Amino acid sequence: KIKIKPLYLMAGLVFLAGAAALLWLLVLAPGEASGSTPADAQDAVVVEIGQFLTNLSGEGSRRLLRLSLVLSVADRRTAKELGEKTSLVKSEILALLRSKQLAEVEGGEGMQQLGLEIVARINSFLGREAVIRAYFTDFIIQ
Repeated sequence: KIKIKPLYLMAGLVFLAGAAALLWLLVLAPGEASGSTPADAQDAVVVEIGQFLTNLSGEGSRRLLRLSLVLSVADRRTAKELGEKTSLVKSEILALLRSKQLAEVEGGEGMQQLGLEIVARINSFLGREAVIRAYFTDFIIQ
């Protein structure tokens, strides 16, 4: 049976606590240290668009893409407008998704690019830069 002296045990715990605090301060919370957030992030409103299931494009493609989408929009006015035009917005997004091939949407970069394209497509539909970011709460390719 190995016995560890209490002094060494305490020193180890203090070291681990310090390392965890340093990691949190330097890596995990760099924006919180300043205490300020961008104005867009403070005023943003989140709008749940819903779930999509569609075939991916491509010759002989039998792949399905299923995703759930949430949008961050600039203000409540835009959120209300998206709510009133839900069917049209979903149609725009579905048209974009159906045009995508597997290589365009797989992986982290593909997912990020798809989010940017969705934002651009909806902003074009609305006629102004009202959508800030697209978030995927579910993203499955089969």
